[in-house]
Amino acid sequence: MKLSQVQAGNTATITKTMGHGSFRKRLEELHLVRGQSLRVVGNDDNRLRLILGGQEFAIPISEAEFIEVTIDDSATQTIEVALIGNPNCGKTALSQHLRECFDAEGIAKAHKVEIIDFNGVDSIIGKGQSARAIREYICSSMPDVIVNVVDATDLDRNLYITTELLAMNRRMIVALTKTDRLEAAGHRLDYSQLGKMIGVPILPTVATTGEGVKQLATTIVNVFDDRQADMRHIHIPFSRDIENALNSIRSIIKDDPTRPMHFAPRYMAVRMLEGDTSIENLLSTTANYDKIVEARDRAVERFRRQNNRDIADAIVKERYGFVAGALKETLVTDASAKSQHEAAKILDTLTTNKLFGFPIFILVMWLMFWATFQVGAYPAGWIESGVNWLSETVGNSLHEGMLRSLLCDGVISGVGGVLTFLPNILILYVFISFMEDSGYMARAAFIMDELMHKIGLHGKSFIPLIMGFGCNVPAIMSTKSIESRSSRLITILIIPFMSCSARLPLYVFLTSAFFKGHEVMTIMSIYILGVIVAILTAKLLRRFHFSHDEVPYVMELPPYRVPGIRSILRHMWENTAEYLKKIGGVILIASIIVWGLNYFPVGAEDSYLHMFGKAITPIMQPLGFTWQATVSALAGIPAKEIVVSTLAVLSQSGETIFVAPQIASALSFMVFISLSFPCVATLTAIVRHSGSWRYGLFSMIYNILIAWVFAFIIYNITLMLI
Repeated sequence: MKLSQVQAGNTATITKTMGHGSFRKRLEELHLVRGQSLRVVGNDDNRLRLILGGQEFAIPISEAEFIEVTIDDSATQTIEVALIGNPNCGKTALSQHLRECFDAEGIAKAHKVEIIDFNGVDSIIGKGQSARAIREYICSSMPDVIVNVVDATDLDRNLYITTELLAMNRRMIVALTKTDRLEAAGHRLDYSQLGKMIGVPILPTVATTGEGVKQLATTIVNVFDDRQADMRHIHIPFSRDIENALNSIRSIIKDDPTRPMHFAPRYMAVRMLEGDTSIENLLSTTANYDKIVEARDRAVERFRRQNNRDIADAIVKERYGFVAGALKETLVTDASAKSQHEAAKILDTLTTNKLFGFPIFILVMWLMFWATFQVGAYPAGWIESGVNWLSETVGNSLHEGMLRSLLCDGVISGVGGVLTFLPNILILYVFISFMEDSGYMARAAFIMDELMHKIGLHGKSFIPLIMGFGCNVPAIMSTKSIESRSSRLITILIIPFMSCSARLPLYVFLTSAFFKGHEVMTIMSIYILGVIVAILTAKLLRRFHFSHDEVPYVMELPPYRVPGIRSILRHMWENTAEYLKKIGGVILIASIIVWGLNYFPVGAEDSYLHMFGKAITPIMQPLGFTWQATVSALAGIPAKEIVVSTLAVLSQSGETIFVAPQIASALSFMVFISLSFPCVATLTAIVRHSGSWRYGLFSMIYNILIAWVFAFIIYNITLMLI
């Protein structure tokens, strides 16, 4: 609770002092420090009277708001640790190792540690939702220790956030991740010297293995307990014109007795120059607010006249200049690393070139689908032979009857029909993992940036769309890095049109049966159709619902890396385990249910499934669907893999699944499945990450209608062509 909330006559123990550094230092001079006991005497004229160490004194109520206390002095103190850094810097892996370290090692001693892992941002003073959440948290909750997670392989970009955090004057540590890659690339960074230059401890870690995490955990506790000697507050130096501008504002803020103590006057002055509305709102209740705004406007206009440029842009450039200067003194690069850097530049001239970049991307995608089908066909054939052998063995060992039908026509056919395509899915994930880890995915997003702008999005939205080829759920989760809310929501709503790996078994199953010799081209066409529908949907959403895109975005390219075999194998295993879990769970259950509905009632002319299928088939008949195809499509609601298992179970009856001509009917079926309603898991992700059930309902209804329309068009065009 806040000290201002303690009733007169009560004794309390200070557990946390908040606010900017100089304010906390003044509290220390009054001995208002963590662990100190005091008694509240009364509240007079908005001042709180206290007795501490036998002496009575008073502090303003506004300052007492920044002191947290507990009435029970035996209560365990909680260390709030905020992890802040750029996207893909290794925060999540580092936070997991930190939690394990604190739980296992007992480093925190009597303290309880709470770790808050924020979404990655390129700047904490941006206009995006994630940046706002970080600023509001630092302003209101004021973490005890900030751990700025920095990707050591991309220091120029990642240390920019460090300069922003330094200006806030909070207890902070810089945790460098991927330092093993930094050293392997031929770079040597003087961590100690860089830490002295910026005034905070810098610790090398390897987030994937946990190396250096124990030292980081120990340093967190030392910083919290004020036992870290190498900490000092520094100001990021600016040019004379900028310093003059901010000093004219800073002096007015500092002289205002009603100013908030959340941040130092210098920091608030800088943010006012940059046009931060959140700081302006924070200062709006102060006595000198009108003078502050007037001084800011004069300073901004004066700087523009003198320098012919915007002061906010100049501040950004000078922060980057500070980073470049610090790295010039502490980062040493050997000759081989420099030659690698030159090679990367040459490679970028090809992969991001307007003339060559797009054909290279198409070639990579074609290679991915070719390998998925052609290379995957061999192990898939082995698994299929094994499934057929098992079915024959079980069938020959059992008498004709319900049990034999259940095992052979239900379990083995349904589960085996999905299991057969596991190699194809693994190869697809290998390609996606390689593109992500190598840095090519960002290049692909870069060359697609211009096209994405034409549909009202950014190149940054392209990465979740590519990830959607693997699985729509993590793709939707990855949209949290998109700062613009409207762009994020549009991206979420068009991701289901990206054919996920769950749909791939169906494509392989049907193209192998009906499109011999044209499998790769047919599958690529289905994927391309999904992309086209996604583009059209994005244009419609931007035109009629999300008319304004409030956050600009600049594409940044990570360094090239050679993906580790261990990383790719781990990615493969995670997806294999998830796929096998589905096979042993929802697909097995669904296969048994489909078999039961198709088997019972025994002796009747039509099964329950047949009766249900015939009742709703008139809606799907214009698409060339039989009742078997109709119920198979509906079976994909829980998980798209069930579509194949349902077709496999129903095909055991010997009836024709697709009407003649089967090529047109099969193609229509694939188009409908590729565009229709997402699975339950994807719908749940849409609702969770959009923040409204309405978007989930829209996705379900809209996708069904779009799927029906396009399947109808494709079916009838195919009929005319064959």
